[in-house]
Amino acid sequence: RVQLSGESVSGMIDDEPVLLRGIRRKQTVEITRSQISDWMFLDDGKIRGGYTIRAFRDALGAEERAKFLASF
Repeated sequence: RVQLSGESVSGMIDDEPVLLRGIRRKQTVEITRSQISDWMFLDDGKIRGGYTIRAFRDALGAEERAKFLASF
């Protein structure tokens, strides 16, 4: 769940971060809106946002794309 308060955004990390150190899955974090470069959430199984991951998905071949979509 994401909380908005002025210029602050807080929420729980849903996946285990790969590139970030010191942040873990299920940890609540707070950042400013200006720190957000991309965002994504699932709404009844449909991806909302996630524009970076959409570009990645669109570049995949048919078989890889089917595997990728099955992961959601």
